[in-house]
Amino acid sequence: MKIVNKTRRFTIAEDAEFAKTFFQRFRGLMLSKPGNLVIVATKETIKHTTIHTCFMRFPLNVLWLNSDLEVVCGAKKTGNWRIFKPDKPAKYVVEIGVGNIKNTKVGDKIEFVE
Repeated sequence: MKIVNKTRRFTIAEDAEFAKTFFQRFRGLMLSKPGNLVIVATKETIKHTTIHTCFMRFPLNVLWLNSDLEVVCGAKKTGNWRIFKPDKPAKYVVEIGVGNIKNTKVGDKIEFVE
């Protein structure tokens, strides 16, 4: 799946996957090769979209989106062994290991294209 910033009209990532099951969400990109993942939380909350970077082999760019696919928070080049949570409730956590969030800002609309 492709992740596109509709507001600024550029592609963030070409080959992302959805993580919908408990195990997929739990594992995220831990102990994997660089990739792109969209974690779909069971609820739109800060608690359900807080992530950690323990056991990560590469830095991430992260976007948190609400249910309207609007960016509510972002983090660039996360370090290892840290915890990150969004500023506002989110439904989706977009973990970008291969790709670029460029100038994506809070309020931008994101689109997932199959």
